[in-house]
Amino acid sequence: MKTLQVLLTCLTLPLVSRPASGGSWCYDSQDPKCGPAHWKDIAKGCSGDAQSPIDIDRTKVRRDGALGPLLFQDYDTAPPGKWRLMNNGHTVMLSLEGALGTPQIAGPGLSDPYRALQLHFHWGSATGDGSEHTVDGRRHAMEMHVVHVNARYRNLEEAKGQRDGLAVLGFLFRVRTGATLG
Repeated sequence: MKTLQVLLTCLTLPLVSRPASGGSWCYDSQDPKCGPAHWKDIAKGCSGDAQSPIDIDRTKVRRDGALGPLLFQDYDTAPPGKWRLMNNGHTVMLSLEGALGTPQIAGPGLSDPYRALQLHFHWGSATGDGSEHTVDGRRHAMEMHVVHVNARYRNLEEAKGQRDGLAVLGFLFRVRTGATLG
């Protein structure tokens, strides 16, 4: 019996980003005129070598042993309180804003602890992969982003535009058929 197996690859480097201040952005699959190549026209902060989307070239990746581990706190239990699942026009988003005891990350490259704020997905169609980022030039079927806000800021609005405002963990999904789960 053939079953579906979803393999998960975790990008363990936190991606610190700033949201666009305004304008209309999208992905090439929606409209090439507002895709990633044009994000810099919408907001100056959306340009440069470290701006999403990025390609991780594994031949150039080197482990820095001095960094230490990324620390996950309260990721083993569902946060109590209200969650909100919504279609924001670009993706499905699960908002944890208002949930008590939300999961946090801390560790190398992060100035303070960061608390989970929301997670959202990027996916393709039946004929194409849809991850935002690539590994060795290859897209994956789906990508999940867990967006964290620096604990020194009260909310997303206060963190926006701050160099240390957000940290995003990206998880790449690959679909394989013919394998069994287990």
